[in-house]
Amino acid sequence: MGLYCKRNEGESWLDAVKRIAGKYGMEEDCVAAYCECIEAGESEELAAWNALYEWDCLDYRDDA
Repeated sequence: MGLYCKRNEGESWLDAVKRIAGKYGMEEDCVAAYCECIEAGESEELAAWNALYEWDCLDYRDDA
């Protein structure tokens, strides 16, 4: 159980950020955060996680 983000088959991490954040009306903020993370040298996957985490857009999965 916990927070997670997942990209669809053939989807870039940036597109995943846009899709996930868009559900919450936070696409612009999350994309900006993603780009900042990339510029700081983070991997695309980590940048996506950090951007979505920063704006509280990660999904929650209850594996119980």
